[in-house]
Amino acid sequence: MSADVVCRQFTGTYIIADISALCVWVALLAYKREYHALALGAVGLVIYYAVDYGIWYCWKGTRTVDSEISAKWLLLWLSSLTGVVHPSFVMLMLRKTFPSLTNSTLSSPSRPSSIVPVAPVPDPTCAPHVGVVLEPETPCVEVPDLLAVRPEPQAEAEVEGVTLTSNVCEKCDKRNRDLGRAFYCVLFITVQTVPGLLDKAYPMTDHVTTISRVMSDSRWAMFLSAAVGYLVLLGSRHTTPTEVLSVFAIGTGVESVFEVCLAFTGLRPTTTTTDGLVSESPWLMTLVSNALLEWNCAMPWLYLLMHHIATRKKSVAAIV
Repeated sequence: MSADVVCRQFTGTYIIADISALCVWVALLAYKREYHALALGAVGLVIYYAVDYGIWYCWKGTRTVDSEISAKWLLLWLSSLTGVVHPSFVMLMLRKTFPSLTNSTLSSPSRPSSIVPVAPVPDPTCAPHVGVVLEPETPCVEVPDLLAVRPEPQAEAEVEGVTLTSNVCEKCDKRNRDLGRAFYCVLFITVQTVPGLLDKAYPMTDHVTTISRVMSDSRWAMFLSAAVGYLVLLGSRHTTPTEVLSVFAIGTGVESVFEVCLAFTGLRPTTTTTDGLVSESPWLMTLVSNALLEWNCAMPWLYLLMHHIATRKKSVAAIV
């Protein structure tokens, strides 16, 4: 097998288990109210299917299918898990890593104070009155201005002696984001691994479906998109080199986990047979090239889009 050709081999058990894993993923995201991630997954399904079936299979012919199932429906299923799970997982990782991409104003470092300074209102009982003598038992008491904002290093809100500092809120928010990130990482690996393991343990039929794709035609376009995108991201005033490196790590990690899961479960064969000759498949080269290009060609553009949407929503909320 050429280094530019990748394939996947499975039986009907993998299809059923894969659809079940997709249902679990969608149900958990709906339960956690991650509606934005689900919406991106729906868009991803349309894009994946249009590219996989429309461009690679029908137009260019770089996608080949050897199966008893119609290629139209088989590629629709193939696009469902990667098209829904991968984009939604990437959005979740970006939002859990970069609080500025969320719509919540709590995690924004430049959160404007919701307390408006109010000038102290003089007590009318303290005003001098002509011909009126105040009784000794009702002295004039100066009312402290509780609404005035005190300029201190850390923004504090004092309510009946209880002080809640912004540092405590930031620590709680960071802990919740770390826990959410770990939860979705475990869930992502599970839905990628379990269907393949079930397919190898309980194959449904003797017929093995083989799906392959020639990568050489698309790699140059992926490289160009990734290179331009990360240059734009590095030149943006909204990001630092460390943040750009985090975006690159997320994009590389998503496809790396996917390729490792395919190889670990045996769906991505390490050997191939051509004209009766068994040869080694360059799986490691496939892993490196796919990990660096498959998702990184879209990561910087997705980050910039999410940042633009979050910034506009916060601006509208501040005006309102």
